[in-house]
Amino acid sequence: MNSTPTAEWAAAFRAGLAAGRAGHSYLIVGAARGEGEEVAAALLRAVFCARPDPDGVPCEACRACRAVAARTHEDAVWIEPQSRSRQIRIEEVRERVLPLVQQTAFGGGWKAAVLLQAERLTMQAANALLKTLEEPPPRTLLLLVSDAPDRLPPTIVSRCRRLRVGGEAGLLLPEERARAVELMAGLGPGAGALERMAAAQAFQETIESVRARIDKETRAESEDAEKAEREARVHSRGLEARRDLLRLLALWQRDLLLCTLGGATPGALAFPEQAETLARQAAALKPADALRRIEAVEEAYRRLERNLAAAGVLDECFRVLAARSAAAARPESRGPAR
Repeated sequence: MNSTPTAEWAAAFRAGLAAGRAGHSYLIVGAARGEGEEVAAALLRAVFCARPDPDGVPCEACRACRAVAARTHEDAVWIEPQSRSRQIRIEEVRERVLPLVQQTAFGGGWKAAVLLQAERLTMQAANALLKTLEEPPPRTLLLLVSDAPDRLPPTIVSRCRRLRVGGEAGLLLPEERARAVELMAGLGPGAGALERMAAAQAFQETIESVRARIDKETRAESEDAEKAEREARVHSRGLEARRDLLRLLALWQRDLLLCTLGGATPGALAFPEQAETLARQAAALKPADALRRIEAVEEAYRRLERNLAAAGVLDECFRVLAARSAAAARPESRGPAR
């Protein structure tokens, strides 16, 4: 079977269905015109396919699978913002979503609704959907797809299982991820002050570069939206991109911890292609040092979320990341003085 993230999410969902543990409401964090949409379609095929194989993998060729691909399945609706308002209004929820989930399925099985760019639900539309999220009818699947989940009401988010389909890179392009990995690979324990400050500055510049790219893309996608809505979307996606970079930084430290504990098998590493570099850096660390590094990244995340100055926050974080092992830094005991 294809081992893409989309296929992996679909396989996990099918396993949950088979065990009776699948949820009814999911927040799929990913691009509505990319992998988020693909995962939504894969989950629909999982419930509608008429000829799955013995492992439950959809055939992708039956009438139901083809109807999902064409968005014409009679027991599924796809909702997205209207072209003029760029919002999902209460009328869409009342007239298309609620009647579908409340009636008996035409096929006698599941009913499903997919809301693309769900962060554009108006408050009235979100409130109209809330009751169904709280008490979904049997065999109902509600999929909210959004790359800006911060803009959804907390009451909606709290009632959905969250699927982050972008992997650890999220909104990052492959070259942006590679740039961040190269930076982490070049900053080992014991780096000098100038090297450490240069790394912190380079990381901040990477954040700003990614945010500038997302700003440009988001404005192009939303030129017909109101200015306040467009600015809010730019801000939300920029924050998500920064979190993606910090998540990569945290995963690198987690790999170092695994190396110090002797559990760094290729399958366990987030960066298996960097196994040699990780092993070399970990050789200068104790497990307690690796834990301190993880804590430093987590603290940087918390401080940046409070809108503290990025330069100071990252400089302090990278100071910890560049530190030598506490044990190695202490002079060896020479015994009692004579």
